Amino acid sequence: MDLGSGGGAPVRAYESGDNACGSSLDNDYDRRILPSFRLMSEQQLDTEFWNLSEQSRLPVGIMPHISYSEALKRRNYTQI
Repeated sequence: MDLGSGGGAPVRAYESGDNACGSSLDNDYDRRILPSFRLMSEQQLDTEFWNLSEQSRLPVGIMPHISYSEALKRRNYTQI
């Protein structure tokens, strides 16, 4: 859920090298992605969602950031 690339590098999806395809993530973030996550955060759901990414441009107020180990503790799983 980092939704970006470090240091302003172009975001790539899946392939690498000559086969790398550019992503529309940066173009779609403000217009589609952020509003969609904001709408989801306003819903009364029985399911909890957490952002486990250490760095994310998605605001904490829209999706709480917690560590992977904390997510496992909250669900009573042990880390493998």
